Amino acid sequence: MAVANNCPESTVRIIGGQWRGSKIIVPAVSKVRPTPNRVRETVFNWLAPYVVGAFCLDAFAGSGALGFEALSRGAAAVTFIDIEQKVIAQLRRTAAKLRAAEVTILQAQFPRQFSSKTPFDIVFLDPPFNQHLIAHSVRHLQTQCLLKEHALVYTERTVTAQHHDVLPSDWQQLKHKQAGEVAYGLYCVTNS
Repeated sequence: MAVANNCPESTVRIIGGQWRGSKIIVPAVSKVRPTPNRVRETVFNWLAPYVVGAFCLDAFAGSGALGFEALSRGAAAVTFIDIEQKVIAQLRRTAAKLRAAEVTILQAQFPRQFSSKTPFDIVFLDPPFNQHLIAHSVRHLQTQCLLKEHALVYTERTVTAQHHDVLPSDWQQLKHKQAGEVAYGLYCVTNS
């Protein structure tokens, strides 16, 4: 599913909210694979009662599809993080095109190079596949107090990676689905 470095850019569409139908350019960068429309639609159906007014973190932003979808549907603010310069430049262009005001875009390696004084309501963890980054990211979110009480954490990973990326036992799994080889779920932080 990764986009090769020599592939042309592609696009995805925002599927709901004020920017519904707007195109987001997916940079032609290795390992950038936007969450498919049908998965995003399911995820945001899950998040509908929580997203309005939420402070969100899109930790491995890539195309920014999850974060911009959240903003389109009424999130108060989104912090986008990615390590790739091309991705950061495209996220800035997308934010400018949409006139998205409550956006912070940081070039950093998550989780190692990220800290914040403000905790988040919703966190999107959709890292490059097969690098087992979710468990490490979750530990960082907890030790750095980046999660509000009852925060929601969305994860996306390969089905086989679930065995490596074990989440805290006190987190409540609210939803879980599989689309092909991709497993995705929504968790409530019950002890932040």
